[in-house]
Amino acid sequence: MELRQHQIDAVVQAQHILDKHGVAFISGEQRTGKTIVGLALANGAHLRSKADGGEVLVITRKKAMESISSDSEAFLGHAEWMTVVNYESCHKVSARDWAMVILDEVHTSGMGSYPKHGKYWKLVAEHCKNAGAVVGMSGTLFPESMAQAFGIMRVTGRGLWRDYKDFYAWWHHPGHYKRPRLCGGYGVPGAKKRVMAGQEVDDYSQVNEDKVRAEVAPFCVKITRREAGFQYDKAKVVSVQLDNNNLVGVCDRIMKHGVWEGSDKEGVVRTCVYESPAAKLQGAHMACGGTLIDEDGEPFILGEEFNPYYRAHWIHQNAKPGKKYAIQTAWIHERQLLLNYLPMATDSLEEFRQGDYRFWVASLMSFSMGVDLSWISGTQILYSIPFSGAHYSQVKDRQLKYDRTRPALVGVPLLNGGMDNYVFQAVNNKMDFNLAFYKSIRGGCC
Repeated sequence: MELRQHQIDAVVQAQHILDKHGVAFISGEQRTGKTIVGLALANGAHLRSKADGGEVLVITRKKAMESISSDSEAFLGHAEWMTVVNYESCHKVSARDWAMVILDEVHTSGMGSYPKHGKYWKLVAEHCKNAGAVVGMSGTLFPESMAQAFGIMRVTGRGLWRDYKDFYAWWHHPGHYKRPRLCGGYGVPGAKKRVMAGQEVDDYSQVNEDKVRAEVAPFCVKITRREAGFQYDKAKVVSVQLDNNNLVGVCDRIMKHGVWEGSDKEGVVRTCVYESPAAKLQGAHMACGGTLIDEDGEPFILGEEFNPYYRAHWIHQNAKPGKKYAIQTAWIHERQLLLNYLPMATDSLEEFRQGDYRFWVASLMSFSMGVDLSWISGTQILYSIPFSGAHYSQVKDRQLKYDRTRPALVGVPLLNGGMDNYVFQAVNNKMDFNLAFYKSIRGGCC
């Protein structure tokens, strides 16, 4: 594995920033190879400090650990000086004078939580404190709000904003906030009692984005698909509306009453209860795919009278002979539904790639990153859609590759009249789907 020219340029630029500030952030669009850039920087840091041990720590999300380890093996060989750990387990690694700490997917695991840091923030900060250099990497550096920038930058313990004692001091500093007060305060953490009393509350998501972008720019290296030579820099999404009046009725009952009772595929009567508006949204979205979770927490496939296999039937009917299809689901029992219905289907990526299986059925949560699907001959299908706009973007672009000669195609089956239409509308506009978005379209309360 060798660096391509755009990656060499990124390494040179990042190293210049590291030499000046001791910290750099690589913001690379999906499939541009930012991991290889980080590994090249790690190798350089190891070689420069080899006499002192030259150890490098890579902290990433659990689901990306295998991908980083395999990339490291292919690019660097057996690098005994590199430790790869996930954010949840970084406390199990003793803090030391690392030659470099790499924070992969740095926007996750509470690094950008505001106004208070996530529970792993202090553990990561402890590793960064005495490191020779820190590199942050992300495909979506600040996916929800530029207010996340403070925690993400501050966890490195150097460079930008290190003199602010906490988020509140930074946010209240003249120029950082966009507007200091919000009447109503819907969705503002800890503000419910003040809102009910008719008082104003601070909305900490409201920052001066132009000012923040200008301040973080000297620390950032941006890698775009255009620079990487992509002929097609985004996937083409094709949605199709499928009719299933019975499931529309299930969705409507969940949203209106918060309770649904009906039979599963074995004929057993199940009761599902949704006590909050957010739970109703989740339940209605799940019902679109033909599964639910009962009041005891057991997932199940709905009974035959609800035609729960309508999407699986559409996939099977439209799949072309000899083609391989990657199908990703949001809910646990949707995978079971598809594996039961589709012939030659597997949930093993290795079996799918090397064997005669036509369908790979996988979890959106487990396989949204670090998976290369550019080789599949058929279409990637999103059986169900995540609520996060950033997550949706990561998943749908898994087929992209710089030397691809035709657009990547993503199929999205939707329930005509179902909740997933609202989710699809939100994430396509790079937004997260939540109660506020739903209310803005439907009006009133659910």
